[in-house]
Amino acid sequence: MSKARMHKTSIDIDGEAREQLVALLNQELADTFDLYSQTKQAHWNVKGPHFIALHELFDSVHAVVVAKVDMLAERLTTLGGTAEGTLQAVGKRSSLPGYPVKMTRGEDHLEAVAAVLAVFGGLTRLAIDICDEAGDKVTADLFNEITGEIVQVGPGAAGGVGESAGASVGRLVGAPRFIWIRRSRSSPA
Repeated sequence: MSKARMHKTSIDIDGEAREQLVALLNQELADTFDLYSQTKQAHWNVKGPHFIALHELFDSVHAVVVAKVDMLAERLTTLGGTAEGTLQAVGKRSSLPGYPVKMTRGEDHLEAVAAVLAVFGGLTRLAIDICDEAGDKVTADLFNEITGEIVQVGPGAAGGVGESAGASVGRLVGAPRFIWIRRSRSSPA
């Protein structure tokens, strides 16, 4: 894997940590773009007796998600990286489970969106810890905002549908998703 080209920046986070943060942000950008497309898939294809309520719910989740895509891309370019937001990059990089595109029943879409939101929320909370360890409070705050807003508006936010879907995070945590940032004990805090 080749090293990403970093741009000059006045951010006072060490270069290696910035590279790792940029990789993390590009991962989150891919996951967020994927979540964007999955919620739109549900919005477009939901059918059934609760159509209008679910149609509007999925659209409200989508609206929150789309705003966060731009924030992630802007933060990673501020850190000196290049945002990799093409569909090809997202398709290769996303760590979210795939969305079953053939379903139409409202309840099935509700469960699928709740499950992917649970996984997304768990992964984003892990990103907060990584940013804190790197000393990047600004990016950690961005991930806090994303977690709070996206997971809060989605199905399962008040419990019920999707609560057990968080177990999927455990499988993904063991995957080579994140580059853990470690400071040596001799480096200044």
